[in-house]
Amino acid sequence: MKNYYYGLIGVLFLCGIVMAISLSSGSAKIEKTHFDNGEISFDYPSNWQQINAQGSQVVAFQNPETGLKIFINRQVPPNDWKAPENYTVTLSTLGEFGLKSISHDKIDLNGAQAYKNIYQLESENKKIQIMDINLEKNGAIYSIVVYTPPEAAENLLGGGTNTKKEIETIMNSFTVHDFTIPTNATWGEISIPSQGVTWKTRSDTVNAEESVYKYPESFYPGNNGTLGFLGHHTLHSAPFANINQLKVGEELIVKDYLTQKTYIYEVTSVGDINWEYKTNPVQFPAGTTQLTLVTCWPPGTTQAAFTVHAQLKSIGPILN
Repeated sequence: MKNYYYGLIGVLFLCGIVMAISLSSGSAKIEKTHFDNGEISFDYPSNWQQINAQGSQVVAFQNPETGLKIFINRQVPPNDWKAPENYTVTLSTLGEFGLKSISHDKIDLNGAQAYKNIYQLESENKKIQIMDINLEKNGAIYSIVVYTPPEAAENLLGGGTNTKKEIETIMNSFTVHDFTIPTNATWGEISIPSQGVTWKTRSDTVNAEESVYKYPESFYPGNNGTLGFLGHHTLHSAPFANINQLKVGEELIVKDYLTQKTYIYEVTSVGDINWEYKTNPVQFPAGTTQLTLVTCWPPGTTQAAFTVHAQLKSIGPILN
């Protein structure tokens, strides 16, 4: 009997050691480095590596051990853009495009009202977690986008203690200072992979170089309606000089800096020519998930409107 009690005490002692180690490792102190560019400041784990930022990204980091990435963004919205409720993608059929909304909350981010959304992305039968936090200041949208690779997907929802604490290191210190933002009318970009071109998207003029113009009566990406772009065929960098060469099934990629999402469309028709576009304008109907490209036709004239139609195929994050 005495041996039994000694054995039981020994087991309990070992369990205590294991629990102590677990608690100690789970509460390990995170070494921090401070980022401050005069506009945005925050702390981040010192072992994270800074990676190249693109588009509207101000700075980006990656955890070399888990592959988790965080992108800090800033984008000035066009005058006619309205933030969707809770900064969520408003498509009622969102799940059809590989992106599922998990949760959305209004939060306090160090005294600033912000909106937190968590999405689940299906990629090659693997689940990827994406979290974005948006707040408005200085006439701009500031966002923190967290992307977890498949092997670390559960960490974003709290399954991994260290990952959760690393994210909180940034959130608990994230501050946007008063700042005068330089003028920039670009709010995204469109790429035509088969032609190897990428153009900026804007909503103020069709006559800017290296850019295409969003029709004001069309819908922004992620809204429940057709997105429409007008691009010159021969002038101002001629962004749509070769859209008549597109083929059904080819992809068109739109990166939206306003919601930090990538929208991939598939061409469904090429060569719809409207000779009466001045009295019967090109339409951009509500309730669709389509993209329409428009340019003048024939080349060098404004006699007709040449259009390409595409259907939304998938939605995902903007990644490096």
